[in-house]
Amino acid sequence: MERRWPLGLGLLLLLCAPLPPGARAMEVTLMDTSKAQGELGWLLDPPEDGWSEVQQILNGTPLYMYQDCPVQESRDTDHWLRSNWIYRGEEASRVHVELQFTVRDCKSFPGEAGPLGCKETFNLLYMESDQDVGIQLRRPLFQKVTTVAADQSFTIRDLASGAVKLNVEHYSLGHLTRRGLYLAFHNPGACVALVSVRVFYRLCPETVHGLAQFPDTLPGPGGLAEVAGTCLPHAHVTPGPSGAPRMHCSPDGQWLVPVGRCHCEPGYEEGGSGGVEGCLACPKGSYRADVNTPSCLKCPQHSTAESEGTTMCTCESGHYRVPGEGPAAACTRPPSVPRNLSFSVSGTQLSLRWEPPVDLGGREDVRYDVGCSQCRGAALDGEPCQPCGGSVRFSPGPSGLTSAAVCVDGLEPDANYTFNVEAQNGVSELGASKPASASLSVSMGRAETPSGLSLRLVKKAPRQLELTWAGSRPRSPGGNLSYELHVLNQDEERYQLVLEPRVLLTELQPDTTYTVRVRMVTPLGPGPFSPDHEFRTSPPVSRVVTGGEIVAIICGLLLGVALLLGMLVLRSRKAQRRRHQRRQRQHDRVADGDREDKLWLKPYVDLQAYEDPAQGALDFTQELDPAWLVVDTVIGEGKPIMIITEFMENGALDAFLRPMSHRVTLRLPSLSGSDGIPYRSVAEWLESIRMKRYILHFQSAGLDTMECVLDLTAEDLAQMGITLPGHQKRILCSIQGFKD
Repeated sequence: MERRWPLGLGLLLLLCAPLPPGARAMEVTLMDTSKAQGELGWLLDPPEDGWSEVQQILNGTPLYMYQDCPVQESRDTDHWLRSNWIYRGEEASRVHVELQFTVRDCKSFPGEAGPLGCKETFNLLYMESDQDVGIQLRRPLFQKVTTVAADQSFTIRDLASGAVKLNVEHYSLGHLTRRGLYLAFHNPGACVALVSVRVFYRLCPETVHGLAQFPDTLPGPGGLAEVAGTCLPHAHVTPGPSGAPRMHCSPDGQWLVPVGRCHCEPGYEEGGSGGVEGCLACPKGSYRADVNTPSCLKCPQHSTAESEGTTMCTCESGHYRVPGEGPAAACTRPPSVPRNLSFSVSGTQLSLRWEPPVDLGGREDVRYDVGCSQCRGAALDGEPCQPCGGSVRFSPGPSGLTSAAVCVDGLEPDANYTFNVEAQNGVSELGASKPASASLSVSMGRAETPSGLSLRLVKKAPRQLELTWAGSRPRSPGGNLSYELHVLNQDEERYQLVLEPRVLLTELQPDTTYTVRVRMVTPLGPGPFSPDHEFRTSPPVSRVVTGGEIVAIICGLLLGVALLLGMLVLRSRKAQRRRHQRRQRQHDRVADGDREDKLWLKPYVDLQAYEDPAQGALDFTQELDPAWLVVDTVIGEGKPIMIITEFMENGALDAFLRPMSHRVTLRLPSLSGSDGIPYRSVAEWLESIRMKRYILHFQSAGLDTMECVLDLTAEDLAQMGITLPGHQKRILCSIQGFKD
């Protein structure tokens, strides 16, 4: 049954904005009037003059609401509206109420102050009950929840413009114990429209945290409710102080205070898709050995994982792991054969040497075992051989050797021996094949090595050395005889095999010392090297400068000096003109006279007399006005000192500088580079000051870095073989520049 709307509420039916959405995923709705399919049928008191139910069609759907506007009365009103019984259930001890309503501003009614009994608030109350009590209102049993006040009230202008906005308020009813409840709305005189009422309770939704699953949970009546989680598949709880995974459900339906977590079991790593956590199997070619490893790792070298969820990768064929090596260790294999076995004999003692295998199998624990057999005839002739007796001794021992050499003592003269050298490492015993080995046969009667090899220089050139040597030859060569040379210097090393006791070494560096040694090579193996011999190549042939070239150089220097002096005079005159104008404005006649006197002071400074060139420049500028000193160019350290030194030795510097006046250009050494040393090596420094001939002197003295030459003295240079005074002076001046 429809009723007439009191003044001011009829236009509320024009509200056409959609209602806000209903319950969220974490909310369980007990009652929602906005979803009602028919009249609500709530209890009205009084039934005729108070609250009234109205219907509005919104988007083709009927919307039922209650309104009350008793502002025309001149006294306070007492209008009640009670809902139907709301079943709460047995679990939720706290429910929430959401109200959507509008209230008219009392000042918007005719008259400045509005109706006498106009209010802008109403009251919300509730009553618990285990069952429906019918149409009995029972006002004294209702408990007041709050006085509802609107944040925004509307006026008649808002109705005309369609700008009326709904007020939304939320309230909580806690510590409920009965199976259901009633809501009541008491209006003391407000013009109000109750658009919708929603009653719901919140719960903490099902979630996954820390690889543990937590179910839907109702908040506890006293606050936070602790909930234990269940580990996801392929995850488990690991021992630790935090223990099993737990979280706490708050009264607002929020998960709080997570404690503990689950961990993916070996072979699985934490991950997920679409924002969902989980434990994923390690893909092929990867593994995860324990829970302490954060994620799956790629299989180590020479190992593989053929299936998913692997905890340890298996070694490839021919590769192994030593027991005790973890899954992160790479698989390795036995080493290859030892290389280049050689020996030398002194009486009945033999020194056996070899080089490590090319392939160590990926390990560093390579060791060697040496076996010895004595043969009646040559081993290659198939004669029977027997293990060496107890008289043969090995030093440091025959097995477990870590160095590639061993000394054998107690051998019999004129006997044939075969030595077998095996290379093994930590996984050699795990392989099916025998350890790799190399053999060397030695005849004590024919293994006598040449002695007394002495090298001699035949001829030298800037890039060549011709050498020869002589010495005793084996008594029984037993085959071809050759010689192996070992040639080295500070920059290169080479080996060369020749058939005659004579060699021509080519492609050498001029004026460079080379260390050479030679040894004889027979079919039985190489012998020992001769003592080291040093030979030096000739210096490069320098080209003689002709008289015409000297004249051209002098003319070029004079032209350059003339151009430089011209530029200095021009710049000095411009600076003098500016200073003269400034001083005239300041009426500084005395200073101007001083400037004129300074023109006839000594126009140069002899930096050679100073240990510190910078101090000489400072003393020089005390005599001149600073504007008269022009630093034209900063050049390298070595050459300026060298040029100045040469001019001073020839007596030409002072004679050259005395005629110059008015302008001076002072050139200072450049100290760019680390700690004032601009050179990367001693050789580069000596070459820059034209002292390249002494590079080997410095190298022989062990002076291989620039820091080593800073403390050299004249006595040190003389001991090194640098005796020319001019050369000593040039080197020491350059060193002094580094210090300054």
